[in-house]
Amino acid sequence: MDVHAGPVVALDVPSGVDAGTGRVEGACVRAGLTVTFHGDMAGLRITPGAAMAGRVVVADIGVPTAVTLAPVAWLAGAGVAAAVPPKGAGADKYASGAVLVVAGSPGLTGAASLAARATLRAGAGLTVVATPEGVQPAVAAHLLEVMCAGVPDEAGHLAPASVDAVLSQAARVSAVALGPGVGRAEATTQALLALLDRLERPVVLDADGLWHIGDAPERLAGRSHPTVLTPHSGEAARLLGRERADVDGDRLACARELARRSGAVVVLKGRATITASPTGEAIVNAGGSPALATAGTGDVLTGTLAAFLAKGMEPLAAAACAVAVHARAGELADRGDGTIASDVLEALPDALAEGRR
Repeated sequence: MDVHAGPVVALDVPSGVDAGTGRVEGACVRAGLTVTFHGDMAGLRITPGAAMAGRVVVADIGVPTAVTLAPVAWLAGAGVAAAVPPKGAGADKYASGAVLVVAGSPGLTGAASLAARATLRAGAGLTVVATPEGVQPAVAAHLLEVMCAGVPDEAGHLAPASVDAVLSQAARVSAVALGPGVGRAEATTQALLALLDRLERPVVLDADGLWHIGDAPERLAGRSHPTVLTPHSGEAARLLGRERADVDGDRLACARELARRSGAVVVLKGRATITASPTGEAIVNAGGSPALATAGTGDVLTGTLAAFLAKGMEPLAAAACAVAVHARAGELADRGDGTIASDVLEALPDALAEGRR
């Protein structure tokens, strides 16, 4: 088959791309530039459609702004940060949001530190880390503004003996981040499942925390308080019992399916991160940077999201805002291939302030 070697410009949408979902089935035009009309389209932002669209430009063709159609998914940029409640004049640290980060295990203490520090950079007033006693000194060594509580463990891992101590710490906060760096010990599976059953707080479940759910997201549907899951494509595939290629080929549908089955808000990370609710709403993030493709940035997102939940935001709004602020922080922190997660973390306040202007 002949391939055109010159520049390719697509009008409206590249032929072969589903404008609503980003799916590509069969032959498809790969454009360097797509000029679409009146409004942006989710399918031009969600992979694989985004890879076919190239740079996207929206052209005004004189359609009145009042003329709209219900989108398959909403697009959101950094400006949604305006919805995040700021610290009020005279408010104390608890009123600004208090977070418990349950994280850490041997060799994985950095995740606890990144997630905890992110909560404060995202505006939480107080953060406590609950981590296995065996690694508590290593976690605490990286934290100045965060209290670090060691809980009973088994060989440095969370275990059933940890549960009551974690629940005691949770009583003083308004949201919990659960899972960064907890490892995959069998005893940790028992502990996390017990915590998910008993925690009466909104929970962000991330990283190794998702691994312990296996391929049974339905077990989360009975929680009495909100849950937000933050998988990348591989983790979502495991939760859904599918191949990763299936998720990457239809990200929007898979995010919605996982949200429906789990009864949780789902943040499907990646290019054009998708936030989906159990009732079908979906928000596609329009920002982001390759700088986020580095270890630890997911922990920063987890902490940011937990901070917004702790401020009392509804789960879908908290998740979409956290994704947007995190994406903008990645853009602001971008130092090329040498960008690290701590750079993104330190850019959170600027990203949040910029979005509120």
